[in-house]
Amino acid sequence: MTARLHDVLAYAEAHTAVLAMAAAVAVTAMVLLRRAARRVADGRQAEDVLTLVAASVATTVVMNGMWRFAGNVLHFSGAERVSMFAFLELAMLTEALRARRNIRESAARAEKARQAGGQPEPVTAGVDGAAVWALSVLSAVLSSLDARSGAEVVARLAAPLVAAWLWERGLSLYRRRLTGRAIHWRFTAERVLVRLG
Repeated sequence: MTARLHDVLAYAEAHTAVLAMAAAVAVTAMVLLRRAARRVADGRQAEDVLTLVAASVATTVVMNGMWRFAGNVLHFSGAERVSMFAFLELAMLTEALRARRNIRESAARAEKARQAGGQPEPVTAGVDGAAVWALSVLSAVLSSLDARSGAEVVARLAAPLVAAWLWERGLSLYRRRLTGRAIHWRFTAERVLVRLG
């Protein structure tokens, strides 16, 4: 028993960065699951909860790729690697929250303008919504640079883009709930095909 404990402690000492990453992922997963359970209890829509869960899984895939990228490509190690590997995911989450706030605030301004009889501004996520997509693409590309196979490249490219798509659809539903209106795309596939002849 003592030899086994000694082996575990030796492993922990040799792999502190890996254990720190595993602890961070475990704590994040617990927080997200707790938040998801609270949302279900508050009567939120199931798709909102599933979007959060799917985005968490995608983030884990990307963070794993970024962990390898930070170590093998950037040659970071130890605390430097632990502190830097998830910066894009944190930036993307920050921009997603800002975009949601932008929609809430622009919906409130549009409603005030409508009540005053003026022309309401469009309800948009603003530059923060575009930043979510840009950071998703950047994260996808960087996390796939240290992939070991073609299938791994595809998985690492797809994960953040799927998460961004789910976020975009959730934001669209949020916008519709606030304004009561759907957004109609100016460029539809049909219009593009007609334009191309």
